Amino acid sequence: KMLQTGLAKRVLFGETELLIHEIIEEKTTDGCAYMNGEGVQFGKSVRVEEMDQLPDLDLSFVDTSPYGFGLLPSGPGDTFSFQSSRGCPFKCGYYCPYPLAQALKFRAMSADKMYRNIKSLNEDFNITSLLFRDATFTLNKQRIMDFCQHIRDDGIRLAWWCESRANCLDEELIKQMTLAGCRGLNLGVETGDEELLKSTGKPGGVDLELLARTKRLADKYGLQLHFLMMVGLPDETKKTIYHSYQLLRRLRPETISVTAVTPYPGTELYKDAVENNWIVGHSAEEHVADGTKAEMRGRYLNTKQVARGRRLLMASHHLQQNPGLLSAAKAAALNVYMSAWKRI
Repeated sequence: KMLQTGLAKRVLFGETELLIHEIIEEKTTDGCAYMNGEGVQFGKSVRVEEMDQLPDLDLSFVDTSPYGFGLLPSGPGDTFSFQSSRGCPFKCGYYCPYPLAQALKFRAMSADKMYRNIKSLNEDFNITSLLFRDATFTLNKQRIMDFCQHIRDDGIRLAWWCESRANCLDEELIKQMTLAGCRGLNLGVETGDEELLKSTGKPGGVDLELLARTKRLADKYGLQLHFLMMVGLPDETKKTIYHSYQLLRRLRPETISVTAVTPYPGTELYKDAVENNWIVGHSAEEHVADGTKAEMRGRYLNTKQVARGRRLLMASHHLQQNPGLLSAAKAAALNVYMSAWKRI
């Protein structure tokens, strides 16, 4: 629509950083959509294969005051985000949009390149809190070990947070990360049901035992864990939601987020949702990728049940994190309700 209405001459897609000057000067159509006499045309999609070729980050013209991340200490202008790798090779691409945007191949900056940028953010732009936006930050263990050693060698003061998977973490790495200023990480958990976890939620090496081990190690070294949970996968049932409830009660993560599954266009989940008429309330083309609203039913649950399951998981964690007689009574009542709800 932007092209058709004349609001833009080019619309970028893919990873165009190394081509941006050529695109602006109209020397290439790679990495962009454009209009000609035959309508909207799409150039060749491009990827940055060598991340060290990217220019170093320069915030000279960036107002950092709007940036913040609630799980890190922050003040006006001292928080920013950074992405040191692209791509995610894991099989949760059935529902996850990361592979759509970044492809399956993992491509990462070297530890030296990564640290040079972070040191500049810290020393030149007074960034003291940093959120890494890598899909699987610790996929290459040695890269992160070297990065952490750089921070410790130079002694820069930086609080940071990242995102990863339980099967890409071990005790040595968790210890070094916390010594280098890592305050916590977002951990892809998705569900507390063992079968659903292995088949759809986190296929490729994550199970409940590994999640429990990761939580014990995080507690040992003072690393906060934020569990990324979801409700509404096609084979979700009230019983599987109850298993997620049990997992949260047992492992007690510091914080959680619970989203209703979103069928992102381009994923296999989206194809299944369209074929099975799972998307409700509007056409598949109009669905809102919100995560707070249940807009897809599954094989066993309707959207109202998915939404209720999401609320129950959030409520259980809230009660768990707010101790007191009243909360304890409510938690006990919720436990009775959940035990009965799973059988209805």
